[in-house]
Amino acid sequence: MKAARVDGRYRLAVAVRTLAATAGGYAVAAAVAAALSLALAAH
Repeated sequence: MKAARVDGRYRLAVAVRTLAATAGGYAVAAAVAAALSLALAAH
């Protein structure tokens, strides 16, 4: 049996998904931090 070759397209797809998940996580964290700061500043 031949070892499965991981081609460039698969590596690119994984990299793009990882980048998207990381950016999404940062966006959610920033939105929560902004909402908390606004809520605390309002009091």
